[in-house]
Amino acid sequence: MTVENDILRFHYRRYMEHAKGYSPKTIDSHLRAIVSFDQFQRGRDFGTITTDQIISFRKHLLEKSSEVTGRVLSASTIVHTLGALKDFFHWLAETGFPKFDRSAIDYFTPPKRTELNARTRPRRPIATPQDVARMIEATPRDTLEGLRDAAVISIVFLTGIRVGALISLKIKHVRPDARQIDQDSDEVQTKFGKNQVTTWFSVGEPYETILLEWLEVRKAAGATDEDPLFPRKHSAFGSHSEEQDTELPWVSSRPINEIFKKACREAGLPYFNPHSIRNTLTRMARTVCRTDEEKKAWSQNLGHKHMRTTDESYGHVDTDRQHELLVALRSRSGKRQKDEALVEAILAASDAVKDAIDVILRTQMPFLGTAS
Repeated sequence: MTVENDILRFHYRRYMEHAKGYSPKTIDSHLRAIVSFDQFQRGRDFGTITTDQIISFRKHLLEKSSEVTGRVLSASTIVHTLGALKDFFHWLAETGFPKFDRSAIDYFTPPKRTELNARTRPRRPIATPQDVARMIEATPRDTLEGLRDAAVISIVFLTGIRVGALISLKIKHVRPDARQIDQDSDEVQTKFGKNQVTTWFSVGEPYETILLEWLEVRKAAGATDEDPLFPRKHSAFGSHSEEQDTELPWVSSRPINEIFKKACREAGLPYFNPHSIRNTLTRMARTVCRTDEEKKAWSQNLGHKHMRTTDESYGHVDTDRQHELLVALRSRSGKRQKDEALVEAILAASDAVKDAIDVILRTQMPFLGTAS
């Protein structure tokens, strides 16, 4: 890789951070795509790329095997990589970068088949409330670590909190009396830096009890309001230590994912990642909420300004449920057609037949009253 390309990546990082306001995670994802292209073309100046080089890189992506799975890259990975590169080279074009062939940018477009595959890829399994209960039951709470793990699962189910926000929560952000979590964006890693007060969803008292028990354990160990709700080191669970690093929070989502993986494994369930619990809560809303106002409140509690966002992001109907609903609709449609045919036949009948039907109906259903 050349110094010139490094400089351009530096300026693009600054642009994404300060002009676009992207999160560090999004910025890193875009930069990985750019580095992969830079490595493929062996550090050639970005301004000298040709359509043939881009076509070769696309072919490389479509045939490349994942270092993790050993299988070809997923359609979503290919689409994201090419999209990130297209954004980068559009930025280069807008900055008036010299020597740059702007017509080449379109060649970063993924094949239609790959794009469609990425949009319709099989979705991960979604936990039911019963599945979450089994995860809790499979997590023994007779140790501090087990209680911690159960509290992590409980707070995710109670609030639908994102992992980034969860690992940055402090004890003071939990409001036990109000049954709320204060996601103050000055201290909590919320999405897009939004402030949010989340009221605990009505998913069951046991989850509240577990979270409150963990909160009391932390306070009894000498933790203050400014200490993390879930500290990084086990030594901080039981007693307050003089070591400066015992009260540091987690710095990545990995520990949370491992807690969920372990609970699912012990419960004999497929892996449900922490973020997927937001899908679980969205499905619950369909049966719990009775009014539009309640649905709106449920959606806002998940951090969404518009109900459409909740439904589009987390309201997917899985294949089995889709089949179940459509079979029911077919049965209902057949019954409706039969009823409509019967009504048409009655309307076309003679007055004598209608009178006979009226007598039969009033005999079978006295609440209809007597004919006038």
